[in-house]
Amino acid sequence: MNKKGFVLGGFIYLLMALFLLLLLTILSVLAANKVSLDKIKDDVLYEVGEESGASMHSFSYNESYYAFIVPTTGLYKIELWGASGGDFLQILGGKGSYTSGTIQLEKGTKLYIYVGGNPGTGETGGYNGGQSIYEGQGLYGRAGGGATDIRLISGSWDDETSLKSRIMVAAGGGGANYRNYADQLCGYGQGNGGAGGGLIGYDGISEEHTYSDCTYGWALGTGGMQTSGGQLVNYSISGTETDRITTGGFGMSLDILNPQSGGGAGYYTGGIGGHGGAGGGSSFISGHNGCDAINASGTHTGQADHYSGKVFSDTIMIDGNGYFWTNVKESQSQMPNPAGGYYDLGVGNSGNGYARITKLI
Repeated sequence: MNKKGFVLGGFIYLLMALFLLLLLTILSVLAANKVSLDKIKDDVLYEVGEESGASMHSFSYNESYYAFIVPTTGLYKIELWGASGGDFLQILGGKGSYTSGTIQLEKGTKLYIYVGGNPGTGETGGYNGGQSIYEGQGLYGRAGGGATDIRLISGSWDDETSLKSRIMVAAGGGGANYRNYADQLCGYGQGNGGAGGGLIGYDGISEEHTYSDCTYGWALGTGGMQTSGGQLVNYSISGTETDRITTGGFGMSLDILNPQSGGGAGYYTGGIGGHGGAGGGSSFISGHNGCDAINASGTHTGQADHYSGKVFSDTIMIDGNGYFWTNVKESQSQMPNPAGGYYDLGVGNSGNGYARITKLI
């Protein structure tokens, strides 16, 4: 090789080395900030720009969140369905709730949609707040269903700042419990999970007890409320209530006990169960009479309007047992089915959650 070729070859090797160094630097920065290509993709799984002519946008369960950029200023209808809790054979998890409302949105506003997951027969709770059960308890109980919500700030589903930014929540149902299935000789107790609620989630059920020393009592989970989570209610072998422990929290369960049945997610999550079903979560709509919103610091205001000023009108809230809610529980009303049409009277959402945004005007 002549001198000119040697210099050219050296220059090429230098460029390659610089390229590799730059690539390593970029990868190390991404790793340091814990940003993966998958996570970058998560934020734009569904992004609608001004070129979109669609008037309806649907969001199914995907184990992450969607980003929705409002394409044009106008009036939008938002509908959410919470996920149901896990079933255990014929013992059923609570069904998910439905919430909807109309809201004026400005072009460019960014909303984040978190769609709740059904846990199936596994021990891990449904995505977006469904409570997991303790390792090995899948022999007796099931995990809770996830909530579906709309947020103004993105982040992991359990990020505190992101949870505070929720302006609408459709609750998930509590997990079922079939403790008697594992031991037919002793009636430990069993029961359905509580349905996702309107303003208040439903309690789990505990029944089929044998009042003897072999049961050592049982427990069920109560529903989440507007300002507090559900509780674990313990009973003695004689059926006397012994104590209550709050296990549900704001958008997520409190990790303080070993659940046999997991609480349903919601504005506040339901309580856990043992030898009985877990409680369902509560729902929330900014502007809905009876809801108790928070201020930016997370303190409840006693008012229905979210601190962001994003407020819905024409609100509808139907719990997982099919009851319509104003500021109290009213009569049963058919819940819209995300697949089309309506569920039967008294039936809530089953399986994974769902969300839909429709441009009205």
